[in-house]
Amino acid sequence: MEQMIDVCVPFMKNKGMKEQEARALMSSCLPQLKRWKKEDMPVRILEKSEMLIVGKKYEQLMKTGNV
Repeated sequence: MEQMIDVCVPFMKNKGMKEQEARALMSSCLPQLKRWKKEDMPVRILEKSEMLIVGKKYEQLMKTGNV
């Protein structure tokens, strides 16, 4: 769990949160999650080189009398 906190804290700091606040929040939230309540669950850490987020752009087109 400490490793997960260490990974998450820099992202939270980038969003403007202080490191102590981020660690406190993660330390209080993670143990409550179903995933972390299981003690026998194997830990697997994967390092990825990049993440690509793909989405759709929605535009609202207004019809005019010329169309």
